[in-house]
Amino acid sequence: RMRKGEAIRFKIPLEGGLEAEVTAQHEANVDAAARERVRFQTGDACRLKDQTAELGTFDGAVLANLLCRLPDPVACLDGLAALIRPNGAVVIVTPFSWLEDFTPKSKWLGGYEENGEAV
Repeated sequence: RMRKGEAIRFKIPLEGGLEAEVTAQHEANVDAAARERVRFQTGDACRLKDQTAELGTFDGAVLANLLCRLPDPVACLDGLAALIRPNGAVVIVTPFSWLEDFTPKSKWLGGYEENGEAV
């Protein structure tokens, strides 16, 4: 719907059972031609290499609060090369708040001690 220039209203969680209703819409200067050049995709972040045919390739990607919530973050990082076009950009933002609920400790990229040294 946003590609057509429509606004989308939805609820986001705040805390516990509290929610806020928000609106997502394009700025006034984003015309139909610009909207047609943008594509949002979803897929399995740990299987990016296997999904290239389905997802295609991109000029850029944003990974926000993702790495420390994946079962295999290295698989995600390794798969980016298959999806990002030459001279493309990847923005990775993460708090590195590793939890074994999401990522086995053996797959953490850091945040633990090994032989008395921080990794």
